[in-house]
Amino acid sequence: MPNQTDFRVVFGNDWNRLGTRLEKFSKYFQESLYVNFRTLGERTAGLIRKELRPVKYKGTAERSVSFEIDGKKLSVGATAAHAKYIYYGTKPHWVPIAPLKEWARWKLGDESAAWAIQRSIAKHGTSRFAARKYGTDGANPYLDRVVASNGFKAAVRAFTERTGQDLIARING
Repeated sequence: MPNQTDFRVVFGNDWNRLGTRLEKFSKYFQESLYVNFRTLGERTAGLIRKELRPVKYKGTAERSVSFEIDGKKLSVGATAAHAKYIYYGTKPHWVPIAPLKEWARWKLGDESAAWAIQRSIAKHGTSRFAARKYGTDGANPYLDRVVASNGFKAAVRAFTERTGQDLIARING
């Protein structure tokens, strides 16, 4: 097995420069991740907003979509208080009729449908919960659709390529 002296003979003067670059690799990696995570976060947030647009009522969930970078972790999603209910659904519960009438008038054009919706929610719950438990249609797994979309796959592919190219350029530069 070659020792360090053998490598210095092979690499010559470039050995010290290579060592310096590799020491800086961690810093380069962090910087590259941050820059490219911002782009990936912005693109993913845009895809989530687009997916939420057809189901919006007042637009609170759509407007709350944001992203956060914490070290080597990127979090993207809606931060509105009711966003988790849109995604995961709810167990059966009794919904007040007044806001449901307003929603039914806006969404369906018929506020009298609110009574039937109220009974359905009381019996089955909403969205994802109802679909999982009762096998009904109407689930809105918007995050699943975003992750499965070609737009998200392209954004992740671009993130990977840009990060790799950026690291190579920084190490060689």
